[in-house]
Amino acid sequence: MTKLVRPIVAVWLALFALTASACAEEATSPAGEKLTLMVGEGKIVEGAYLAGLSLTMAEGWHTYWRHPGDSGIAPQFDWTGSRNVSHVEVLWPAPDRFDVPDDVTYGYAQQVVWPLRVVPVDPASPVEVKLLMHYGVCSDICVPVEAQLDLSLPAAEQKAEAAAINTFLARVPVAPKNPDDVTVVLTGDALHVTLKSATDAAVVIVEGPKNIWFGASRARRTGDIVAYEVPVENNSGTTLMGADVRLTFAGSDTALEVTRKLK
Repeated sequence: MTKLVRPIVAVWLALFALTASACAEEATSPAGEKLTLMVGEGKIVEGAYLAGLSLTMAEGWHTYWRHPGDSGIAPQFDWTGSRNVSHVEVLWPAPDRFDVPDDVTYGYAQQVVWPLRVVPVDPASPVEVKLLMHYGVCSDICVPVEAQLDLSLPAAEQKAEAAAINTFLARVPVAPKNPDDVTVVLTGDALHVTLKSATDAAVVIVEGPKNIWFGASRARRTGDIVAYEVPVENNSGTTLMGADVRLTFAGSDTALEVTRKLK
């Protein structure tokens, strides 16, 4: 089987830079989206500030998840230049699946907030978060964007921003309460995945070793059990047996993630 990955929708436009002013926390592009660093509670909780990065887009536009799928561009976050920051953990809410002929991608439409865990080197000293981000937004055309933002912490609590961060934090996938609810078996050129106690029509997204293509899943429900078949194309020249794969289940009520070793 040969997977044909078509070019990203229409033509990528030339790169352009968006630089927020020293005191600003948001940036916009000609595509109409707005990127904003959000304060949230503005104080350290359990060793980190819980901040947020919000991207809002016009109707009909979307951006991409960490694994964009058959085409698209995954967001890239560069925190170089931040001061008194040990590291920033970006949390990924469960994405939507976008299907067009010969192309399946994963991402977010209208708005996404990436919750951020900002861990300071010295909790007693102020933090200056500096972000250089590359991402793409798509509609009938696709636009690559580069944006620079900054945020100072601690800061006064922003209740609306904290509520938005917590809404998307609840969409960040977690492990199932019962590990046996998820099984995966590799048979020939397909993964067979089952999800028990399913409450909605969640899609499953598979990430694995390099040079392995996992296609869009096909699902069949029997009661509260959903069985998925995921096409696999192995161009690595090595066996998949014993390899780790990460399974993300994304639905209206479902946000689960597990890693399984194929056997």
